Amino acid sequence: MFLVNVALSLRCKTAWPSNCLHNSTCKYDTKECPLSEISSNIRGGVYCLTIVNNDPNELIIGKMDCMYDQETSKTCKNQSQCIMNYTNKDKKFFHCCCDKDDCNQNFVINPTDEPPRKLDDPTNRCKDFLCKRITIILICLIFGFILILILICCIYRKKLMKSGKKINNLFGKEKQEITRLLEETEDTIGKIDFNDLKIETLLKKGKFSFIHKGMFNGQEVSIKQISNTDDINHSKQLFEHEKQIYSLKLMQHENILKYYGYSINNNDNYYIITELSQHGSLRDVLRSRLLKDENELLLICKQISNGLEYLHKDKENENIRPRIAHRDFKSDNILYLNENKLVICDFAMSIKLDQNPICPNEQQQIGTPRYMSPELLVGTIGCETDALLKCDVYALGIVFWEILSRYPYDKKDHDQKYELPFEKQLTARNLNSSNPQINEMLQIINLEKPLNRPLIELYWKNTNKKSFNEILSTMEQCWDQTPEGRITAALVALRMRQL
Repeated sequence: MFLVNVALSLRCKTAWPSNCLHNSTCKYDTKECPLSEISSNIRGGVYCLTIVNNDPNELIIGKMDCMYDQETSKTCKNQSQCIMNYTNKDKKFFHCCCDKDDCNQNFVINPTDEPPRKLDDPTNRCKDFLCKRITIILICLIFGFILILILICCIYRKKLMKSGKKINNLFGKEKQEITRLLEETEDTIGKIDFNDLKIETLLKKGKFSFIHKGMFNGQEVSIKQISNTDDINHSKQLFEHEKQIYSLKLMQHENILKYYGYSINNNDNYYIITELSQHGSLRDVLRSRLLKDENELLLICKQISNGLEYLHKDKENENIRPRIAHRDFKSDNILYLNENKLVICDFAMSIKLDQNPICPNEQQQIGTPRYMSPELLVGTIGCETDALLKCDVYALGIVFWEILSRYPYDKKDHDQKYELPFEKQLTARNLNSSNPQINEMLQIINLEKPLNRPLIELYWKNTNKKSFNEILSTMEQCWDQTPEGRITAALVALRMRQL
């Protein structure tokens, strides 16, 4: 049974750029929110949203826009006034939502949620003259202490050099060995002279890149030219970002594309040099043929989940390489290197994660809309460090569906046509099925189950193969509606290895 949306249309205030100062650097406009599709989600609807940084000194607008769903802890329905509350436990941001025209412009921070602030006690104030003298004395003492430390270090270093000792002898042997290994790894990654490259056949053209087959040191390689003719600075930004991710410590893994280096020619064209794929992307293979058998099905699922697990891994080497969120995980960014090996590639959109909450600019709707999770499409992604990792896991579930859809269930299926995720739902509603945009995918994920996910054929569930049923169950747990309901990439990889 369909439920009626909270509002058929709504006018909301918008602010740009992100993280601007209220009534200072912010520019405001009015936006007519698009009509959302009828949803079975009781929290679905059209709302106005405002997110404000919890800064005691300045009023910074993180985001002001439309919203098409609401979090379970927020009340947006029948709210004429935008009353701010904290978005998470760390209380880094305020969030409010409402469902009246322009209601998100005049927001109010709920005084009951504000952290207690110390009052200025006049009895504790010192005289201005005395305060200044104390401050000057403290600064002089600190600088004096620093100068003494520098002098001691210089004298000690000179004595060590005279005795033939190295400064690094002060550290333990174990730490020296780790440093040596990391330096050896870093030495293999660097700039390649453009004259040492030979660019040959064009293999593929992307939105901002050209993939060529080429030669480097007598070896066939893939040469990716990053190019945005409309915005040269954007090309450089994508290039620097991908180079930075590939150059991280311990990025070498059997299911991560091997990186040889980078190059820049005299025309300021940017190149990334990597291992060459013999069969193109996973999507290319699935589009051209069905899977051979169950062994190939297991091979693909195991290797791509192992690669994603390694990117998300943070326990053994958390002090050396941070966790990485891919942010554009899809079958086009998985390469079928040869008959026995698949690797994850294209890290231009990826981001390093640490233990601090992610900032609002890292919550941008980056990626391919077809593979974006509901919270990314709606714009209500959480501020926890693993929020973006959950988005990768959702995309992994969509890729699993693509793989299962090309399994040869019986002889008559060998002529079945390749189908993209959500293609049937998009085509039925006269939407762009080949390259859907965010507003089009929003309409699909708000449909009633099971239409809000790629369709699972009945005969998939009737198979008597244990491994197939395990992959199917894992897939549905990956694309759960809420991030908290999704399993981790590590658990997916463990299940696949046990098959």
